[in-house]
Amino acid sequence: MHFGKDNYPGNEYFWQTLSLYWWTFSLAIKVMLIGYVVLLVFFLIFGNKKERMFFLVSLVVLVLVCLNPWMAWYLVENWGFELRYFRLFWIIPVAMGYTVFVMKIYEKFRKLPVKIIIYIFVIALYVFSFEQVWEKSFEVYTGCNENTGLVPVSNIYKVEDDVVIACDLIEEDSGYSEDTKVTLYDSYFYIEARTYDALLVPIYPYANYQTMPLDEAIESGSWSGVLSDAFTGTMCEGQVHEMTPELMAEAVKHMGVQYVILYKDNSFADMWLQGLELLGESDYYYVLKSK
Repeated sequence: MHFGKDNYPGNEYFWQTLSLYWWTFSLAIKVMLIGYVVLLVFFLIFGNKKERMFFLVSLVVLVLVCLNPWMAWYLVENWGFELRYFRLFWIIPVAMGYTVFVMKIYEKFRKLPVKIIIYIFVIALYVFSFEQVWEKSFEVYTGCNENTGLVPVSNIYKVEDDVVIACDLIEEDSGYSEDTKVTLYDSYFYIEARTYDALLVPIYPYANYQTMPLDEAIESGSWSGVLSDAFTGTMCEGQVHEMTPELMAEAVKHMGVQYVILYKDNSFADMWLQGLELLGESDYYYVLKSK
């Protein structure tokens, strides 16, 4: 999300969000959604009783839950939907609409030429859908290795081996406790760690670090700023204060971080190893524990 609910409260949040979604959609998604609206009108006019009932109910739910500015603000303000509001749009039965429409055409025109055209259309749609999945696989992949698309993964969990190693080290250290472990890790690690072990709760969800000049962070008492600077390896020139292992450890303590999964190429890696306890390492990460 490029803005927060504090910037656009009330109904304005909904319109800003909807605008952001639409202008960041790919052309393919826009075409699919516009086509679905056309199909919706078609079913409401020419569909049978069951089709009209299904698509009418889905439309009512869509308007009440998704396309409702008041409901959007209620969910964001009271239920923490700020980063998840877009998921409500997954309830739109777009795939169902296209499937029912193709089946109606197929049943109405049973001659061979029409069947062949339908077969070709379905195959083309399948190839197009696979192409979209293939392209998006390069964007959602979150490991340290270069993304080569849809490739086999060695472990049965289908996540990066580094994720399995790091999470297992932390769970072993905690005695496999069912309690959550407040952990600091980067954006590459985020999605797959949450998939493999949801008990590792990130101190910065979606890697929303709060970096600032170190002098400003210290003078304003922002331990979050100190922690972000240390973890991202950010150090502005001309700063009076210097990053030290003791300062890192103090920031970890004040922020309540229990574990840190640190990329080995971090500029302050040596300091991190001095300031915290090393539990172990994987190919790309150090796994550290707050002393």
